[in-house]
Amino acid sequence: MIGCGPTTDGCGADAMPAHRVRLITFGLMKREVTVSQYRRCVAAGACPVSNHAAECNTMHLGRGAHPMTCVDWSGAQQFCAWKDWRLPTEREWEVAARGT
Repeated sequence: MIGCGPTTDGCGADAMPAHRVRLITFGLMKREVTVSQYRRCVAAGACPVSNHAAECNTMHLGRGAHPMTCVDWSGAQQFCAWKDWRLPTEREWEVAARGT
């Protein structure tokens, strides 16, 4: 439920985290991986070719600077490994998406 927190009335017990999690400092990119960045990984043989559905950015000319779309979790993992990165954990993503 959006807006539920420790001091919010009306939230059920299932809206609260099951347990506390400690995080060490982590970083995320400010921008999404672009089509051009992902294409370099494909060209290096480290990433799979993405789905070529009509709605995917890779299917449209001039979208090299657009965010990469139509990549599954495995493809994202392979891209991160190629860059010597890793995907964020669920908790890291929640903290980053929430902001300060």
